[in-house]
Amino acid sequence: MKKTSFTMSVVYVLAMMVSTSVSAANNEQSTDNAKTTVTAKTEVPSTDEEAYIGLKFPIFSPLFDKTPVAAVNDEPILLEDLKNSLMGLHRQATEGKQVGKKDYQKVLNRLINTRLILAEASTMGLDENPEVKTSIDVFKMDHLRDMLKMQQIKDVKPDAKEVEQFYRDAVKEWKLRSIKLDKKEDADALVKEIAAGGTFDDLANKLIDSHKAEGVKEGQYIQPSALLPEVSNAIAALKVGSVSPVIAVGPAFTVIKLEAVRYPEGNTKAQEEAERKALEIKRTKVLTDFNKAMAKKYATIDEKLLNKLDFEAAKPGFKKLRADKRVVVRMKGADPITVADLAEALAGRFFHGVDEAIKQNAVNAAKRTALDNLIYRSAFIAEAKSQGIDKSPEYLHDVTEYRNSVVFGEFIKKVVAPDVKVTNDDVAEYYKQHINEYTIPAMMKVQGLVFQKKNAAEDNMAKLKKGIDFDWVKNNAEGQVDKEKSGELLEFSDKLLSVKSLPDGLREAVQGAKEEETRLYTSPEGYFYLLQVKKVVPATNSPLEKEQKKIFNELFVTRLNNTVDGWSDKLRKAYPVKIYLTNSSN
Repeated sequence: MKKTSFTMSVVYVLAMMVSTSVSAANNEQSTDNAKTTVTAKTEVPSTDEEAYIGLKFPIFSPLFDKTPVAAVNDEPILLEDLKNSLMGLHRQATEGKQVGKKDYQKVLNRLINTRLILAEASTMGLDENPEVKTSIDVFKMDHLRDMLKMQQIKDVKPDAKEVEQFYRDAVKEWKLRSIKLDKKEDADALVKEIAAGGTFDDLANKLIDSHKAEGVKEGQYIQPSALLPEVSNAIAALKVGSVSPVIAVGPAFTVIKLEAVRYPEGNTKAQEEAERKALEIKRTKVLTDFNKAMAKKYATIDEKLLNKLDFEAAKPGFKKLRADKRVVVRMKGADPITVADLAEALAGRFFHGVDEAIKQNAVNAAKRTALDNLIYRSAFIAEAKSQGIDKSPEYLHDVTEYRNSVVFGEFIKKVVAPDVKVTNDDVAEYYKQHINEYTIPAMMKVQGLVFQKKNAAEDNMAKLKKGIDFDWVKNNAEGQVDKEKSGELLEFSDKLLSVKSLPDGLREAVQGAKEEETRLYTSPEGYFYLLQVKKVVPATNSPLEKEQKKIFNELFVTRLNNTVDGWSDKLRKAYPVKIYLTNSSN
């Protein structure tokens, strides 16, 4: 169960919606000596003028979270707001997005610009837009439920026995010895002889030696997932030391002996996955039990009415039931659930429409599940409020952040974006000026032989130039490196490879080569590669049609960002801005 994710700070929303070119700070919470000098005003009784003092404190100390670092329209921007923005930028860095050196002033400037836009959006009444209000209301309810859920499962631990079982299932290996026979009657005869007291090993060895069967004389360990389902299912039913019945595998038949089972230790990936599965099961059980407890605490179901409701009957018909205000469930501390509510919930469950679901007799079967979900949604809200979650600082902060992100987005969509224009001519001109960025690199298909000594490679290179077939040289040339014994050799597949992706020395060796041309390459490890180029695809420009959408988006985002900056400059003249952060040192 994951906590609902949403924008942690409006500055982060800006970074996501408007790709700003402003370099931002990276968050390093381990910097104990990170200090910020804050200038704060204080009243002095003996003068009408304001006096200022300087404070120096660690920026990541929680003691100073409520310290204002700026104010927009008399609304303070606190140090914790700045820290949250820095954390958002730190997340971008960990996701591979480049951020600049630490510059708290620039991050604060982004915060100020965002607050200015929020102030203007509020003045314009965008925060009263019905779609905005609905989005915020839905988030508030969903987040309340999610926070209550997280409280129930935050301390849940996986069951140790289930973890062990999942791990053993994941790493289990069977030691198998098998033989393959072409005729079913031979396979049946082998099974009968074993049943009569013969040993699998002796009988299998005789069949292999007489060339009546294929197989190896020693068992090999293999994971069940690597086998065909019909083979794996047959072995799963065996005890160690026993032999399978005849199993048809394609046109042939196999008989398999299970010699041993082992569970290798130390598989970190399997251990983590086992813990994840076991934890998910435990959390699901905890939440299922909690759901039942909440339904019992808050809901009183009119079972008689529920059982009578037929949402598939022609009379009164589904349409009338959608307006039926009879109460199906009375909720303690919340609005009752009516027949209309249940009908609406059922209608929303069927992608192809409720009429089609009625024809398939699928609606009545879903009414209990739909009702349970309505109860859960209502009961969880009531319980969350009874626990005061809706008044907790974390919840109120999250709602404010979400509200700001939605209002900010509405301003961008309704006010800023309509003024941003990108024409086809703009795209074409950008493509022309940056043509090198839209080049498909040259591709080659290369085959190679590896020799221990240079003279051997050169001798065989001469043979290839005389027209001797590459495969003949491959099969007959002496002095080749045994690929099975060396793990540091380059592999040449039968696929086209980007010349840019080749190792530097190899790329230089084949640079400019034509099809069927041979080249020699000496690797850093001291091996001599005899290369033959089988196919060459020259570098080409990716067509404008293919890159048009990408270029349009890049230009649009850049211009959108510039327009936002322009709005911020104008709004600084319309709303009072005070900055208390005057300096920062690392």
